[in-house]
Amino acid sequence: MNFLAKPISYGISKSGLKFFTPIKKTLDFTTSGNRMPSGITGFDKMIGGGFIAGSSILLSGPSGSGKTLFTLQSLFSALQKGYRASYISFEESRDQLIRNAESFGWDLEKYEKEGLLKLVIAQPEKHYPQEHLAIIRDLVKSFKPQLIVVDSMSAIENSYTKEIAQDWSLQLISLLKTNNITGIFTAATNELVGSSRASDNNVSSLFDQIIILRYVEIKAEFKHAILVLKMRGSEHDKKLYNMNFAKSGLSIGNSFSGYEGVFSGTARQVSESVEKRVNNLMLEFMGPMGQQLFDEEKEHGLSSEGMSDLVKKLGKKGVLSPEKVEKILDSLDKIFNSKK
Repeated sequence: MNFLAKPISYGISKSGLKFFTPIKKTLDFTTSGNRMPSGITGFDKMIGGGFIAGSSILLSGPSGSGKTLFTLQSLFSALQKGYRASYISFEESRDQLIRNAESFGWDLEKYEKEGLLKLVIAQPEKHYPQEHLAIIRDLVKSFKPQLIVVDSMSAIENSYTKEIAQDWSLQLISLLKTNNITGIFTAATNELVGSSRASDNNVSSLFDQIIILRYVEIKAEFKHAILVLKMRGSEHDKKLYNMNFAKSGLSIGNSFSGYEGVFSGTARQVSESVEKRVNNLMLEFMGPMGQQLFDEEKEHGLSSEGMSDLVKKLGKKGVLSPEKVEKILDSLDKIFNSKK
């Protein structure tokens, strides 16, 4: 006889016992080529035309980096286009969400009344993890949303053990994927600047797409940066961009071209003389191909590490001889260290 050989949660009510059985974790789900626009000016271009329908998206960043605003803007855009959507909040009240959206001109109550939106407000510690999943499973069955936002996974991670939080996340992602629902999940990082992790717990590998929001210090001023770190099944822009905040919401600005150390949090502008010397070096050893490679690397933000990695890769591919690799690396070290 088959049976579930693991503990499960249950609740006791006036109607008796209710068992919260785990959601089956599976890799057997269909994929879609359809896209769901984010509603954020410039962002859809970064990800090839919008979120892939049915994909799971992790939005990671420190407090105040724009995670909730990003999700609300994406939610409102989906509602405007007629999608059925649900927003599951583990951190903010319904009134706070409504007010936050209204401050940008987004009327969520209108879509609630029209039956396109379900707001679910839950305190993580009020229910067992499986109880939360049962609530979401019932929502999926009865409401049939095409988009679900979960804000934030960190609330679950902070309320339960690491293992329970990871298992909970995997079950929820499996539920959404099985029903071809696009899921946007937020997660907080503790570091204000310079974090190299997508999440403070090891859940990032579960997601199809990872978007990182960061603070960047440039000339004694904090700016907001956005990076698409990973996107399964689609080409995406790998450059870091400035993210602008306005009364109408978020938009994507210019890339941080010409800076190094952006992802570490403290960006340093590469001087024109350094750019010129690196450009001349690539031209000297590689001709027109060197110019093209230099231009491509500059678009990503010129840095000593980036150029050195590029030269080493060219050496491994046989494009450059070992002797040329050694000479170029030595010259790069002198060029970049001369400005320090």
